[in-house]
Amino acid sequence: MATTKRQTIVNDFVIIPNNNQMLSVSVTIGLTDQTGSSRIEISNDESFPVINIEGTFNKEPIDQCGKMDGKTLLVTTSVTDTNNDTNNNRTEATLRIFAGNVVKYKKKLQSVVVNEGDTETFIFNIDCHAFE
Repeated sequence: MATTKRQTIVNDFVIIPNNNQMLSVSVTIGLTDQTGSSRIEISNDESFPVINIEGTFNKEPIDQCGKMDGKTLLVTTSVTDTNNDTNNNRTEATLRIFAGNVVKYKKKLQSVVVNEGDTETFIFNIDCHAFE
């Protein structure tokens, strides 16, 4: 039986400035010709509206950095291997967190799915800590 390389969940933190700069997130979906979607939420803030986005996206605004202190950003991304290359069933998702225009966090998760057309779910669970 073949083994697969998987890292599909990350629990981490990001240090952001304690100011009114906009915290935003970007997600890059997979490799060439892969499809996917993401769900963004603040797991400990019920007033934050859940955001659902198809495909790769850049700098989706979340909130001011200072207001994110102590909150947990949860990004769940599903990636489907649709590239028609049976020799390459690797899927991946890359999360970037910005404070203004500065990248404060970057993490790539990846997995090798068994069959063409299979979907992998990647979970980024990121605690936000604001400091001056």
